Amino acid sequence: MSNSGIPCDNCGRVFTPTPEQARFISNAKAKEMRLVMLECQFCGISTRFDPVSQTPPGPACEVETFKCPVPCCGGDVSYIDDGDRGKEPFWGCGECGSIWYHKTNLFRDISAIIEKYPHRRRCYAKLRKGWRPASLSRHPKNYDELIATEAEEEGRKSFVRD
Repeated sequence: MSNSGIPCDNCGRVFTPTPEQARFISNAKAKEMRLVMLECQFCGISTRFDPVSQTPPGPACEVETFKCPVPCCGGDVSYIDDGDRGKEPFWGCGECGSIWYHKTNLFRDISAIIEKYPHRRRCYAKLRKGWRPASLSRHPKNYDELIATEAEEEGRKSFVRD
């Protein structure tokens, strides 16, 4: 882990992971996850962290944050551009570790999750060529409870969803 702690994307303060967060980071690193979201201990807002490199990911160049379209996952999917490290940009969920290198595949999975679980529909707004995140005020108030009713995926071995 970075000796200087983890800088928060929101408030800019540097925090030391709690023991629970440290275990989460260690498990994510063992799974070679490139993005996790950690709650800042100062402002309470989630911040991005790369468990493999033990550093924050490079700055995101797109601001849209989608609800993750993976069953049982209530995380957020953000665009990550690590160009400074020579990595291909991707869309990634910090909760389940899923990544999409192509936005069209993210849109495909959003369409599929809405078809399978209609309660997910309120988290997205349909565009002519895809989706955009819906306003948080449109999300179901019991979203986490609804996500918990979904059937978990079985047999998936890769975090890459392309």
